[in-house]
Amino acid sequence: MDEALFRRCDEAGVGAALLKTPPTPTREDVAGIETSWRYYRMDPKAFTQMGVLKVDFFEEFVRAGFDVLASDLDVTWVRDPRPWVTGQAAGMQLLAHADVLVSTDIANLALDTARSERWRYAEVNTGVLFLRNTNGTRALLAA
Repeated sequence: MDEALFRRCDEAGVGAALLKTPPTPTREDVAGIETSWRYYRMDPKAFTQMGVLKVDFFEEFVRAGFDVLASDLDVTWVRDPRPWVTGQAAGMQLLAHADVLVSTDIANLALDTARSERWRYAEVNTGVLFLRNTNGTRALLAA
């Protein structure tokens, strides 16, 4: 997305992200996020920009040959998650073949039920994300 389209999205109130990189091919910069809000989550444009930055950040690690396990700050780990993501935990053998693992819940408890069809219109929270260093993951991150 170029800056002109980014400005038009901003003027129309459409969430969009503009990732600014230096003119050189090295990625030594940190793209800036501009918002008038103290908490960027309240600004849809800044929140989208942060999401793009996170994907770019994760992609750098995967391209360097690492698996990535990321969790929100409000996630508490009570045991080591590695047996689960590697498929070594009982009943979790298929997880070893997944390129990407993600946990989801709905921020609105009234909508977060298996019987509710309203969940489709709710804000979904992804608190834990595991990216395995595979061709599939690299393709997803590059998309």
